Amino acid sequence: MVIKNLWNFVYEEFKQRIWIPRCDEINEIERKEGIQKTDLRKRKEKSDDDLAINKEEKDKRKKIQKTDDIIEKTKKIIFKIILEIYRN
Repeated sequence: MVIKNLWNFVYEEFKQRIWIPRCDEINEIERKEGIQKTDLRKRKEKSDDDLAINKEEKDKRKKIQKTDDIIEKTKKIIFKIILEIYRN
C-alpha cells in the first residue's frame, strides 16, 4: 500500500512538474512555427542518398544470404557423401 501511494505521488508530481509544462512548451513552439497536427503525422521523405544506401545494404544482405545458403547446401551434400562412405 505504501509503495503504491509513493508510486502514485511520484507519477503525479512528474506529470504536473515536468510532463504538462513540457507539452505546453512544445505546443507553444509548434503554434509559433505554424506547425499543424497533419504536419506532425506526415512521414519524412528519404533523400536519394538514403535510398541508394538502403539499396546497397539490401544488396549486400542478399549476397550474404545467398552465400550462407550455398554454404549450408554444400555442408548437407558433404555430410550425405560422408554418410554414404561410412555405410559402405
